[in-house]
Amino acid sequence: MRLAVLSLVLVLAGCSSTAPLEAQPAPASGADPVRAAQALLPGYAYPTGDTVRVATFNLEHFVDLYDNPYIRNAREDAPDAAALRQRHGLFADALRAMDADVIALQEVEGEGLIRSLVDSLVPEMGYRFVASADDADWYQNVVVISRLPLGPLTTFADAVTPIPGSTDDENRPEATDMVNHRLFAVEVYARPDYSFTLAAAHLKAGGGERNEAWRSASAALLHAWLGQRYGARAAQANVLLAGDLNSIPGTASFGALLNAEGALGPVRLQDPLAGTGQLSHPSDDPQRRLDHVLVSAGAAPEAVSAEVMAPIASPQRLSDHLPVVLTLIARDR
Repeated sequence: MRLAVLSLVLVLAGCSSTAPLEAQPAPASGADPVRAAQALLPGYAYPTGDTVRVATFNLEHFVDLYDNPYIRNAREDAPDAAALRQRHGLFADALRAMDADVIALQEVEGEGLIRSLVDSLVPEMGYRFVASADDADWYQNVVVISRLPLGPLTTFADAVTPIPGSTDDENRPEATDMVNHRLFAVEVYARPDYSFTLAAAHLKAGGGERNEAWRSASAALLHAWLGQRYGARAAQANVLLAGDLNSIPGTASFGALLNAEGALGPVRLQDPLAGTGQLSHPSDDPQRRLDHVLVSAGAAPEAVSAEVMAPIASPQRLSDHLPVVLTLIARDR
């Protein structure tokens, strides 16, 4: 049973390897003490390039070949094995084409599937670090894969959020923890002297006022946490929000996610694709942009390019979404 208490947000390690660790060099004065208390995996070397590619990709009902007895859904219980194996191969092709350092994936069955696929199909790509907050009884989860070391993870799975303007069957104000497992934040240690907080999300789908209010409430929760996380340092905070946000630029929920006026907290986000006309859904004939990599005001100077891309020919064979890729300079500017 989930606990409906935000203060009990779970903090997990970003990488679950049990290999022995080696100490990092002594941190500079003023460095993050949590990072300073961690170490690098043996043999790990940071990339020598000066850019980081961060992507989001909704993989549309992306499951494994096996029936999880705790999940009851026809797509997971009895998938078409041949079609699924083909999609797994297309996923590997898409990873090679995107060549992203960090990717937030949505609608995947879980971390185990993604670890298995990247290890078996694209071991050369170096996705050694994986973060997730999988739901135990549902197959649409968010998983982050990374070539770069990850730090502590905060999940909002047990937080209960209101749905403003809606009431339940007993005419009480509606509130829920449904889909909140699809929102978490993890620290990404991009270089020895550069890091950012990545919020990975798959927000509530659907049109109408109720779903808009639901997404806006998720935005309010995230911004409250970011404000607590960064406080007086919010203006300089390096934060990225990546995911299928199910929110179209210009809507109330997208405005809440950007928080341009600071009404929801001190961290304000920007849309690197604003005004470009690039669209991400549906992948065979894009009509809207539901998928986003948003950047905080503090990280915006480092953002040098952003694009919606078709990572394979006929991308609808893999997903009804197209990925979004953002390139950052890996140093504060």
